[in-house]
Amino acid sequence: MKYLAGVALAALPGLVLTAARAPVPPGACDLRNYKAMAGLTAANGPDGLAIAWNGDPGREVRMRLAIDGGTPTIRDLAVRRTGAAWTVVAAHAQPEFRVVSGIRRMSSQQLQPLRELGVPITPAVVDEKKWDAFWDAPLDLNLQPGRGGNRPPAQGIANQPGLPRQAQEISRNR
Repeated sequence: MKYLAGVALAALPGLVLTAARAPVPPGACDLRNYKAMAGLTAANGPDGLAIAWNGDPGREVRMRLAIDGGTPTIRDLAVRRTGAAWTVVAAHAQPEFRVVSGIRRMSSQQLQPLRELGVPITPAVVDEKKWDAFWDAPLDLNLQPGRGGNRPPAQGIANQPGLPRQAQEISRNR
């Protein structure tokens, strides 16, 4: 099954739902840009999209995908020796997303060369450059001024809040 992930990922770009010029039946995947290859099939069926491909020599892999109640679902992932019965490896798998976000800050180390170059430190500059910080820790509420390392300015700068970080800066979505 070493080819499982590579082949599946290589196959998926042509199988993405796309904005269609002609209507696509509900629950169907737009396969107009799909190009068939030896050892790879993709077809819409009554249960969603079925993809099958050659895995290791003498083995086949099948994945059936659907959208159940608005959630992308792997109906099943199965393998078999060529011509034998399918063995289901996973069924009814749905993605689980947990998103935690915090306020990204620009570090003092990033500010120093900008100041030396005479660059005005504006909210726009901070918003652009804060993404270049290597050691920012948006979820670390214990980050206090004077703890060493490359910290953001304790008093804040431009539209960037100062330290310590506050719990209300963190958003947790499930």
